[in-house]
Amino acid sequence: FPTIFVSYKHNDKNQFGFSYGRRISRPDYEDLNPFIEFIDIYTYEVGNPYLKPMFDNKFEMSHTYNEFLTTTLNYSVTKNLFGDAFDKEGDAIVVRGSNFGKMQQAVISVSAQVPVQKWWQTQVYTEANYRHLQAQLRGKPIDVSLTTFSANISNQFTLGKGWSAELSGFYASGEAENQIIIDPLMQLNAGVQKQIL
Repeated sequence: FPTIFVSYKHNDKNQFGFSYGRRISRPDYEDLNPFIEFIDIYTYEVGNPYLKPMFDNKFEMSHTYNEFLTTTLNYSVTKNLFGDAFDKEGDAIVVRGSNFGKMQQAVISVSAQVPVQKWWQTQVYTEANYRHLQAQLRGKPIDVSLTTFSANISNQFTLGKGWSAELSGFYASGEAENQIIIDPLMQLNAGVQKQIL
């Protein structure tokens, strides 16, 4: 489907953007294949040949200030949302792709590239995400609303004589994805590099 992009430069410090796009996401072959794939003795996966593609309509507005601070607001509606569903059959758990229903999502994000010092660059990204899922799963209605938050920071250091380093980390609050509850997650990474040649 075509996507529409419009941008407007108000002055040297303020730029605005708007986009609208419609997308289709089709299931993979493995999602459709009806044969059993054993994950372990208590879990197996079965494809669903009746999965329908999902359609997504997304609106996005953005503002960039002074070419370093960008704020983005987007809203999307997804129909025929599909994903993994879990059923219990005897002692086993069966994972099967299913079309759930409709999901509405609103996201606001702020990102910045900050030159802290000549030798130190920082990129910061934060996001708040609101999701509302209305679905039918195995004949049972589901109506779930959830707000999540995530943040990511990355620091690059140029130390001289071919040496550089990076320190980065992220935090993601707990969230729900269909029948799955995901606990909050944090991670910290560090690295050092030396150019030899």
